[in-house]
Amino acid sequence: MGQLSSSLNNTDQRIAKSSILTHKMTALGHAAQNATQRILNDDIILDNILPDLNLEDIVSVRQVSNQLRRCSNEPAVWKRVLTHTERQLPPVPPTERYSLANISQIEAERLLTRSLSLPRRWDQHRPQHFRRWEIEAQRKVLEMALLPGGHYLVATVADRNPMRYCIEVYTSDFNYSMGFPVARLTTPSKAFHLRATYLSIHGRPGIAIAYIRRNYRRESFKDEFDINRLAPDSDWFSAKVKYECAVMHVPLQSLELLFDNGKPWDPKEYRTRALQQDRPFQVLTEITSRARMSNPIIDEDRNGTPLVAVLKHPDRIVYKNLDGGLGCTMYCAPHPSYQNFAHAIMAFTFVPSQHQFLLVRRAGEDPDPLQVAADLADLPPGEILTGPYYFAELYDVKYTIDGASLTCDAASRTAVHDAGWNFWHKVWITHPGMGAALKNDVSVRAELQSTSPTKPLPITIFVQADRSYGLVFNTFFPEPVPASSSSDMDANASTRYMYVLSEDDPFIETEPLPEGMESLNDLYEHRILLGSTRPVIYTIPRQGSKANSFQVRMLGGVWDEGLLDKPPATVEAQAVGSQDVPANDAAHDDEVNDHDEEPEEDADEGSEDNEEDGQSDVLEESSRIRVSHQFNLKLADLDHVSAIAWDETIGRLCIGYANSTRIAVFDFAGAPVPARL
Repeated sequence: MGQLSSSLNNTDQRIAKSSILTHKMTALGHAAQNATQRILNDDIILDNILPDLNLEDIVSVRQVSNQLRRCSNEPAVWKRVLTHTERQLPPVPPTERYSLANISQIEAERLLTRSLSLPRRWDQHRPQHFRRWEIEAQRKVLEMALLPGGHYLVATVADRNPMRYCIEVYTSDFNYSMGFPVARLTTPSKAFHLRATYLSIHGRPGIAIAYIRRNYRRESFKDEFDINRLAPDSDWFSAKVKYECAVMHVPLQSLELLFDNGKPWDPKEYRTRALQQDRPFQVLTEITSRARMSNPIIDEDRNGTPLVAVLKHPDRIVYKNLDGGLGCTMYCAPHPSYQNFAHAIMAFTFVPSQHQFLLVRRAGEDPDPLQVAADLADLPPGEILTGPYYFAELYDVKYTIDGASLTCDAASRTAVHDAGWNFWHKVWITHPGMGAALKNDVSVRAELQSTSPTKPLPITIFVQADRSYGLVFNTFFPEPVPASSSSDMDANASTRYMYVLSEDDPFIETEPLPEGMESLNDLYEHRILLGSTRPVIYTIPRQGSKANSFQVRMLGGVWDEGLLDKPPATVEAQAVGSQDVPANDAAHDDEVNDHDEEPEEDADEGSEDNEEDGQSDVLEESSRIRVSHQFNLKLADLDHVSAIAWDETIGRLCIGYANSTRIAVFDFAGAPVPARL
């Protein structure tokens, strides 16, 4: 108790001292500006004043005079704040360039200001972006994947000649509000289900990219249809196509040699450096199948071994060690209570800390929606509908010596939900692997986590059902467990967590629309941009929308007190919609002054809340959860959309367009911008 009391007293004295210093420095600064003289010696400011100030005070004090601004730009000032901050910092590439010893002042300051600015913006009922800028992709963008932290973007693109498809890596660094392609890989056909993450292969950190593409089983089938015109999840011509899941690796060392964060991009210098590099894309593995594949996952297991896993429809998961070794195909045993029903995996994710797969499965058939509608119309009054049955399960990841297939029983599962003919159309699962640093991470993120272990992120399952309006979701939070019951986990961790499934806990329940309102679902489709703590929901009209050309009618953030605070309890299923309920009565703090950058003006009046947007009544009213009003974007920025992606770690939204080669970038977190050279 004595140590705790002393610590609190010291903290209070430090805060009081910082406040007094801030006011005194402001007064001295005005006097110095009037007298055109320095306030104090630089060493006194750096060694005795700035160390006692927190992030907000430093940002405020630097406005006082040129001397204070210059002193506050010293890297040591921000590195000191980094080592003492308790805020959740955005990720950075896992290389030495971003280690505590080498990180630049602008990068360190950017991490801290974003960590303070984004939560405040997210708490607003109508979040506004700080900046809008563009990346010239030079090709039509079909799909995007953002690397967390904002440094790189990976996209599937099409040349003006639609028969040529590529995967490109772009720098999306914010230094000069510009991005440009640094690596390109031509693919034989259109790549979809694109995934990208930081991953180390044989100890070399880089960007791992996974995608799926189609090919013809026979050359003669090319004259019958175009595989590039098929939707990613379509089963059309299934007897005449085959699938390939490819995994590539782009070493970060090569990419970092191509550009310098400290100055604007020079095309001539870039070309000179690029010609000196090896080919950027290294093929790690290729998995082929005649069955449709989807949902590729790339991650490290709890031992730091990189792996890829992909869903082979309807009921298999193929996974492989990317450092070398045989692959394995896992079949899931039927649910004991529904062994006579056909089973299918709706979606899955990998839980690195537990070395398990989390699956959402269906027991029962999935008939054609038109046939279901006809059967419902002919249904006698009062008849009770049953099935299909949905549930979540955890499976241990096992390897066989010869790489053969194996059938596994679930380690645990939830209760079963009888959908009553309300068939689930789409299921999304957030990935919990973004919380911890990689095994070979040498960045500041790994250094800070070594002294303060990171709590695993929550896992949320989102469901879109055919006869329900909007989305429904269920969140599982990691629960603290005694050390003795988790001996297979890191023995050095101060606190251990596990995701626990129990058949005593109800699973997601999807209620159909009331009678007479069924046609409401024919107007809009609701989609989700995944985020473990800050997901984004948007709606598009069903009529006139294509896979890579649609209009976004509503775009808003899912504000969930549970996701943001990560309480140690499982949240019951909630419907997702737009009933706005104040999160707190207390007023929000002022925004961080991001180098005099102000939020942009309000969007067009046409995007105001009174316009029909397909989002009304999508969420149950709750004091704990709400969807923000429409993000403050102009209507023109939401039209003719071909691809859309979201990075929750820095609040960055990227939108590609069907009628343009540009990518619009919207940053919802403030960040410093260096002066142009």
